[in-house]
Amino acid sequence: MAENGFLAVIAILISGYSLLSEERRLDLKLRTSRLDYFIVGVLSSLILIVIYSPVIIRLNYFEPISWQWGFDEKSASFSFLFLI
Repeated sequence: MAENGFLAVIAILISGYSLLSEERRLDLKLRTSRLDYFIVGVLSSLILIVIYSPVIIRLNYFEPISWQWGFDEKSASFSFLFLI
């Protein structure tokens, strides 16, 4: 998944939220907890780290990711986005 795909999903979620009625927005705000926000934030951060890992590695902030279980950059990003 490229950077554009992640941004497209974020844009779709924001536009869908803006189309909700005021009752549905309030209901959604009441049903979401801090844990939900934390999980979405961590998974979004992981997606950005995976996407921009070549840049981060060049800046020597951390070592390259050793992929396990057959994952690569695209499948890991898709999996994190699916979990969100």
